Amino acid sequence: MRHVLFAFALASLLGCPGKLDDPDQYPEQPLDLCLLDIDVPALLRARCGNEDCHGSTSPAAQLDLNSPGIFERMENASATQCEDRVRIDPLDPNNSFLMEKIRGTQPPTCGQTMPPFTVLTTYEVGCIQLWLFEKTVGLDGGPPVADMGSE
Repeated sequence: MRHVLFAFALASLLGCPGKLDDPDQYPEQPLDLCLLDIDVPALLRARCGNEDCHGSTSPAAQLDLNSPGIFERMENASATQCEDRVRIDPLDPNNSFLMEKIRGTQPPTCGQTMPPFTVLTTYEVGCIQLWLFEKTVGLDGGPPVADMGSE
């Protein structure tokens, strides 16, 4: 009996870890590390927004990654290469078409991995994921960060 009382007292002192109010707001897979201070819209412009690919004049897949407002153009926007997909899904940013294209996990009928002639580093991919979470569900599963800029 003493052991039970001691265990109960110890558990009471240590407390419970608590619970998440909305565990569905957190990704099933952990985010890749973002160890760099990367301006994601600038990264997308530099790596993808040239006039041969996703520039503003005649963008491939009708996706302009050069002009301001990159996030706003992709959020809930239909993916022209893959039916029934959105470029950035605000409810599931980790599984957005943008992330599939960057990771190369898109269905075979939905185009090639991006960018096509180079590879983003793990850290760059992690920073893009972080940017998506900050702009959509928020880092802690709370509301999105309001002051992340217009892009």
